[in-house]
Amino acid sequence: FVIKGPSDPGGALEGLSDLVQFRKGLLQSALAATSIPQLQEAYNAAPLLSAGINGTGQGIAIIAPGNYNDSDIQRYWTNNGVSRALTSLLLRNARPSGPADAEATLDIELASGMAPGSPIYVYFSGLDAVSILAALSQAVQDAQAINPTADGGAAKPFLSALSMSFTVCDAFLSQADVRAFETLFSALTSSGVTIFAAS
Repeated sequence: FVIKGPSDPGGALEGLSDLVQFRKGLLQSALAATSIPQLQEAYNAAPLLSAGINGTGQGIAIIAPGNYNDSDIQRYWTNNGVSRALTSLLLRNARPSGPADAEATLDIELASGMAPGSPIYVYFSGLDAVSILAALSQAVQDAQAINPTADGGAAKPFLSALSMSFTVCDAFLSQADVRAFETLFSALTSSGVTIFAAS
């Protein structure tokens, strides 16, 4: 990460290089410095976990903007005492063969560590609206198929939360895409799914 500016430290910023690499390095550094026990303390989760409230029966959907890093996840789980196997991740569409994405890896590590009893459903996408809409559509189908109905019938564990990272503002999307996102988000919340999004 390089900042190019004039010799005057108070002067204007002229440019950035290697911003993507900097962002990935920042994510990895932040994750390495944040343990599950630290997060549990920060969010006062210990009383819940002590009472046996650990996410059992509450599925978490993750919209993964690319592949994840198997060895990094396994190492994070081992270092934080999380008893899981990679085969426990429920892959809901084709896993990409490309390089691992730090954000997808981070989302899986933190969700599975903070809610060790939750099944983790992974929906792969790119960072484009078309693939994210397709992943969300699959999550909607899953939520509607497995979540409890008004008459109490449905399989457990149900999908209770969805986490995604999408870095495009509405202003840069077509109106059709904005409406499609709204429709899918509405369908998810109507099925009892809480949505968490960050960019």
